Order: sequence, then C-alpha cells, then structure tokens
Amino acid sequence: DITLKNLGDILFVGDLKLGLFAIHFMVFATVGVINELNMSDGVDGLAGGYTLTALLGLLYLAWGCEPCVNEQKLLMLLIAAVLGFMLLNMRSPWCRKAKVFMGDSGSMFLGFALAVAFIHLSQGDTKIMAPVTALWLFALPLMDTVSIIVRRKKKGQSAFAPGQDHIHHILQRAGYTVGQINLMGWGASVVLAVIGIIGFRLGVHDGIMFAGFITLYFLYHWMVSRALRKNQIFNRPLQAQIDD
Repeated sequence: DITLKNLGDILFVGDLKLGLFAIHFMVFATVGVINELNMSDGVDGLAGGYTLTALLGLLYLAWGCEPCVNEQKLLMLLIAAVLGFMLLNMRSPWCRKAKVFMGDSGSMFLGFALAVAFIHLSQGDTKIMAPVTALWLFALPLMDTVSIIVRRKKKGQSAFAPGQDHIHHILQRAGYTVGQINLMGWGASVVLAVIGIIGFRLGVHDGIMFAGFITLYFLYHWMVSRALRKNQIFNRPLQAQIDD
C-alpha cells in the first residue's frame, strides 16, 4: 500500500497527481534510487555516508510525528546498522583499510530502503515532508548519476556500464585521498540536505525548491563536464583503490 501518488506543486499549477501512472513512476523512482546509491559506492565509506545523511534527515523530520512512531524506530535501526558498518568500512585512524564492503547486495538493500522511506514519508497520513524534499536529502548521488547518464548518452555509450567518470573517480584522479573525498562528499551531502529541510520547514513553495534543485543540477553538470574537458584529469593514473 505504499504508492507515490502526488509529487506536490512542483510546476506551480497545483499538486501534480500521477493517477494511473503512480505505480509506474514509483517503480521508476525506486529503481533509480537503488542505482544511484550503487553507482556512488566507489570509495570506502562514501555510499554509507550518503545513506546516513538521508536517514538522519528523515529521522529529524519524522521526530514528534505521532502516526510515525514505527517509522522512527525503523529509521533508528537503519541508522545504527549503517553506523556499525561504517566503523569497519571507512578509512580512519583506527581502521586504515576497510575490513568490510557494502557490495551490490548492500547498496541495493539500502537504496530500496531509502526509496520506500522517501515515498512512504511524503504521502498520506505519514507525510512528514514534501516529495521534492527527498531530492535534497539524496541530492549528490542523484545529480552525479543523472550527469553521468547525460554525458554517456552524448558519447553513444551505455548509461549503466561500469566506468570511472563518477565524481569520486574524478576527485581521485585530481589527487585527493579517499578520506578527503569522503569529507567533501559527506559535507556537500549534509549541506544540501539541510537546505532541503530548512526549505520545507520554512514553507518554501515546492516549485521554488524544485527549480532550485534543477538549477543546482545544471551547475553541477557544467562544472564536472568542464573539469573533464579543461583539466584532462583522466590522463592521470587512478590511485590503487579497493572497490566493491
């Protein structure tokens, strides 16, 4: 009974209700989130950090919502599980090398869990946020994946084939360490999530939040594409890295 029926007033013409296309769009969105998290799992700790940011944002929004008590408990369980995983996955003074890896099964499970949470908590009686808020909670993996698909399609390449044109690969070739990449990725993810939460809390119109996100995506796509063209960072050798 979890269905994405209403996208909110993202086009300034009233609530965009999906009607007969609700199930189809929900499946598309769910598979999209799964793939976005899977494709961001390229350096140790990065995908876990993105997941943790989204889960903490959802828990903050759900806190105090009486119909969402079970959802709060489930979110806390997921947060605890991800934190425990990250202690043995991300690089740190007490863990110089990852001891566990997420793998496709881990990223697919967490991506599915996030997608269900985004849909369930933006609809009906358990609505704690606008649907557009989910874009901000998961902004960086979403923008990176869409940008990659657009670039590959322009080159006539498969959108979902393995590659080294993700933002974390680009930063690695630019000389940043895994720890630095994680700090930048997590930091940007937290900032974008906070923008989405503040926008919702202040009652900013869905259309403005959506327009802001689209503008941010085009800026991101332009910056990454320019870095690839101008700096020729793909000519630099990629540092040794254990990927899933």
